[in-house]
Amino acid sequence: MAMNLSALSLEQLEHLLSVLPEEIRRREAEDDEAELRKRRVFAGFQELAEKQGIDLSKI
Repeated sequence: MAMNLSALSLEQLEHLLSVLPEEIRRREAEDDEAELRKRRVFAGFQELAEKQGIDLSKI
């Protein structure tokens, strides 16, 4: 999504410049955490399937 920065004042642009790096890191961390949760859930699902004698790689 493109953002038109031409309507912002210099003060507003400086504020964005100061807060954006941390916001980017925070969102990347959220994405990483979501990926880890997804992998853990899938690993648990695979483990349960194996206990039932189902090989998910063949599905």
